[in-house]
Amino acid sequence: MIYSKGTRRGERRLVKPLGLVRNHSGDYIMGLCLIENTNKRFYLKAIEDVQLVYTSERDLESSYPSEFLSEFLLKRSS
Repeated sequence: MIYSKGTRRGERRLVKPLGLVRNHSGDYIMGLCLIENTNKRFYLKAIEDVQLVYTSERDLESSYPSEFLSEFLLKRSS
């Protein structure tokens, strides 16, 4: 994904989504940033682009957070 905040603004990041958090100051996903190998918070409003990539059958079994995020971003852009 491309995220417009943080230390790597505008750079492509590889992120494994771990969960969606509803928050009064803005909804975000918690995810493992595979570039920095650390858990991070990514506010949905700051995600500029996202591409879903599955690397194993196990990823397909736990795809709900990614599918939700995809649908949310598509609705937001229309």
